[in-house]
Amino acid sequence: TVMPHWHTSDEHATVISGALLLGVGEKFDAAKLETITPGSLMVMPATHRHFARFDQETILQLHGMGPWVVNYVNPAADPRKK
Repeated sequence: TVMPHWHTSDEHATVISGALLLGVGEKFDAAKLETITPGSLMVMPATHRHFARFDQETILQLHGMGPWVVNYVNPAADPRKK
């Protein structure tokens, strides 16, 4: 599970295999998750709050223009601080 966060520039994600479960908003809500399937491209605009979950092994290709930063809506949810 990737808790709600946003980026300083647009995020582009292509699902290579598996599935990305993606939701939009400042609070994690499993009912809002949509399944992004292999071969699909998802573009999340800069500063747009979103969250994700993976229920299976998934390979993503992430790309965009840098610098690219992950900012968690709730800083306590940032796994880099644990």
